[in-house]
Amino acid sequence: MPPAKNWNCIAHAGKRAARSQFFYFWPVIRKRNSKLMMVVNVRVKDSAIHGLGCFADQPIAKGQLVWTFDDRIDLRIPVERVPGLPQPARDFLDMYAFQEVKDGKTYLILCGDHGKHMNHSEQPNTTEESNGDNRAARDIAAGEELTCNYFLFDAGAAARIGRP
Repeated sequence: MPPAKNWNCIAHAGKRAARSQFFYFWPVIRKRNSKLMMVVNVRVKDSAIHGLGCFADQPIAKGQLVWTFDDRIDLRIPVERVPGLPQPARDFLDMYAFQEVKDGKTYLILCGDHGKHMNHSEQPNTTEESNGDNRAARDIAAGEELTCNYFLFDAGAAARIGRP
């Protein structure tokens, strides 16, 4: 069945899952001036760091909000639900989701937009706040790749990419 007018489809374009399979459909209602996860204009391009990266499409001032969790587009998935998913879906989550521990419970956070392509850096140009928001750590030029330090917010980073 084709997606309805206000539905988005996430298709995994990476090499780790079946390229022709759609991951999931879910409604995302986009109202004028609604807060989306990435709150700056970005573009996904080839990255010198790893695979694809998220690049600023505009200059971003130091301290400017870059990313915020929004349950209208992002997913918080309890980890106990993951084993029942098909292997391509688990591969997709392994590649693009990060782990969050909240009130003693572990979740996978899946960004519903281009934020899932932000790559790790030991000298990132964005920083994580205690509430989970992501802000520019310094002025970022248009065309520059946005990076973050996975170890500041992803409880599963060490298992996936090793210790820095």
